[in-house]
Amino acid sequence: MTALTPKEAMGIVDRLTQDASREAMAEGERLLTDYTSISAQLADALAAAPTEPQKPRPRVVCLCGSTRFAETFNRVAEEETLAGRIVVRPEVVTYSSANDPQKHAPGVKTALDELHLRKIDLADEVLILNQNGYMGESTRRELAYARAQGKKVRFLEPGWKNA
Repeated sequence: MTALTPKEAMGIVDRLTQDASREAMAEGERLLTDYTSISAQLADALAAAPTEPQKPRPRVVCLCGSTRFAETFNRVAEEETLAGRIVVRPEVVTYSSANDPQKHAPGVKTALDELHLRKIDLADEVLILNQNGYMGESTRRELAYARAQGKKVRFLEPGWKNA
C-alpha cells in the first residue's frame, strides 16, 4: 500500500465532503417536501372541519350590599341568573350576627372585603343592593372602587346615581 500525497488526500476529503453535502441537500429537500405535504393536509383538514360560531360570554354581575339582607342577595342572584347573567357575590352571609365570623375573627372582614374587590374586578357590572335606602361603609367603598375601575353600576332601588 502506497502512501497518499497531501494533494491526493485533500482530493478524497473534497469528494467525501461534496458527497455528504449532496446527501444533506437531498435529505433537506425530502424533509421540506414532507413538511409542505403535511402542512397542506392540515390546512385542508382545518378548512373541512365544521366550525361553530363562538357564543358570546354571558355578562358577569357582582352583587354588592350589606350581608344583613341575605334574602335579598338570594332573590336578586336568582333573578340575575335567570336573566342569563353569571353572578358573583359575597358567600359568607349569615342570618345572625352572633354567628358572623366577620364580627368575631380578627382579619376575616378585611380579607373578605379584599376578596370581594377581586370579584368586582372579574365582573362586567356591579349591582348595588341598596335595600330600604341603606348603603353601608363597605358597600360605598365597593361602589367607589367599581366606578374607579370603569364598571357599569346598577342599583336595586333607583335614585342612587350620585351615591
